[in-house]
Amino acid sequence: MVDETLLRGMLVMAFEHLKMHRQDILALGSEVAALRDALDEASRQRFLALLQKHREESASRAAALESDLIRGYDEILRRLRAGEVP
Repeated sequence: MVDETLLRGMLVMAFEHLKMHRQDILALGSEVAALRDALDEASRQRFLALLQKHREESASRAAALESDLIRGYDEILRRLRAGEVP
């Protein structure tokens, strides 16, 4: 039998955590966009070539990390669905 109070508390904590991360991501995205626009305005041609190069490098690094994170979330969801929550 699942303790609904415990489960509710865990879900609240999980969504508070997700909310915090979402706020951080939105703030970071806004800051990066402002920085990108300022750099673009200062040196358009050279900046665009460098930006593309760094985007490609960052995307390849992020892909491996994202894959590990998604597997971790999948495991958590599997355990929750199977009732393996302590």
